[in-house]
Amino acid sequence: MRVLRIVLWVTCLAVISSCAHVVNPDGGAKDAKSPSLVKASPANASTAIQPKEIRLQFDEYVQLLNADAVIISPPLANIPTIKAKNKSIRVALEDTLLPNTTYSINFGDAITDITERNPVKNFSYVFSTGTFLDTAFVAGTLKDAYSGKALKDYLVMLYMDFDDSVPAKHMPYYFTKTDADGRWRINNVKERQYRVFALKDENSNFVFDQVTEPIAFADTLIKATANGTIVPLFAFKNESDKVRLESNKTIAAGIQQLIWSKSLGSSTPNIEFLSKKAQGSICFSRHRDTAYVYTSSYARDSVILELSYANNRDTIAWEIRADEDSLQWRKKFKASALLNTQAASRMTKSNVTVQSFLPNQDISIRFNRPLQRDLINASGVYLVKDSSTSIRINIDSTMLSADGMQLQISNARLNSWNDFKLILPANNCYDTLKFNLHRASEEERASLQLHFDKTSSKAIVFLLLNEQIVYRFSASSADISLKHVWPGTYKVMILQDENANGRWDTGNYFQHRQAEKIQFLPNTIQVKGNWEVVQEIKIPD
Repeated sequence: MRVLRIVLWVTCLAVISSCAHVVNPDGGAKDAKSPSLVKASPANASTAIQPKEIRLQFDEYVQLLNADAVIISPPLANIPTIKAKNKSIRVALEDTLLPNTTYSINFGDAITDITERNPVKNFSYVFSTGTFLDTAFVAGTLKDAYSGKALKDYLVMLYMDFDDSVPAKHMPYYFTKTDADGRWRINNVKERQYRVFALKDENSNFVFDQVTEPIAFADTLIKATANGTIVPLFAFKNESDKVRLESNKTIAAGIQQLIWSKSLGSSTPNIEFLSKKAQGSICFSRHRDTAYVYTSSYARDSVILELSYANNRDTIAWEIRADEDSLQWRKKFKASALLNTQAASRMTKSNVTVQSFLPNQDISIRFNRPLQRDLINASGVYLVKDSSTSIRINIDSTMLSADGMQLQISNARLNSWNDFKLILPANNCYDTLKFNLHRASEEERASLQLHFDKTSSKAIVFLLLNEQIVYRFSASSADISLKHVWPGTYKVMILQDENANGRWDTGNYFQHRQAEKIQFLPNTIQVKGNWEVVQEIKIPD
């Protein structure tokens, strides 16, 4: 009996133990399946119909994430009502449809399931009010005319009317939107010729009626075919016919940025500060379409500025919001500076930032506000090797730019030291500025020889390092030699300077003029330290 009781007791413990052990339920694999269309009423690709309602039935519960992303082409005067309920999508059409016309409703990825948001990829519904479906299509890409970057969510529009003013007066016959890669495609269009435009439709009215809306257009009529027609488009901000002030904003303490619709040209505006306390100066950008107003008032005050130019008169006002007694606020009016040597700065083990420069390179210091020439002349610049060795460089009229914003120290004025400090002593313009400099050794620099396959008086070649333009050359000479360059990966950009003004010019749709062409070559130039690189560059026709 004793043995039996022990066996029974052990058995009970085993049962209790097994009952107490909790196992987490298996959740199963994540649902990655997209909803499938089960039924459409009327059927997808139906002909000879004039539907007032379209129902799409799926095999699971669905939702419509963004009804505004649904594109119906040709466009309708009244926006259809599109709703999701349970496993179906309902589209209610209020318009009278055009006869003998193929309509497409492109949902993109807007229809998803309600659990994991798996989209019904690029889903579209097509029907015709005539006896057949149109099957021609037009496709292409849209890029920014200057940067070459793909443009997303731009309208691409087809017109049957060939009048030049059509995008400014009428809605398109067909349209779509570009995707994240700038690609677009308009399916089920009539096989015929069209005018093709792209537009950043900022006010969502399908019309080019705002000068700020970037536009692109095909130079010629485009024939849509069943095999498809590919159209590359390049968008630009349309050149304005009139000079007008487009933007007025504060970008820093005492610095106001003014942007005009186009260059002021050679004309110099008459400038008058109307406010009593706030006075200052104004500096223009190289192309004279942007100006910076620098004020010296530390007090809370309004700045009122009157500009007269090109038969225009602008009165510009803004507030200086500051505490009159605030020392911190006064410090914000001190100039700060950046030293640009085109090389990335590095940090030493002692947490000192060092900037390198090439043996033949000038030192350029860019300030964020104009300097008083007499103060900086008196202060001078010091090159300091150590506590006992330094050199003073007197600043003359050739070193400070006309706008007082940039100090240029020629390489010939620099000592042959490899490592030293450049110091600008404090004055009323700025607090003491210090830069640690290092002259690049042979292992830290390279040489570059460029050969153009043909010469061109219109082509300008740019080399970009870290997305910044560091060199520019005219392709009028076949060979370029750079004795000292920084290692890195260089992009090559080529501008076709049609009007030979030395810069990129935007287009003008109403003058049927495209923006000047810029091409980024597909291959980069790889340069490593102590290398001698020879690179051939093909100049486009």
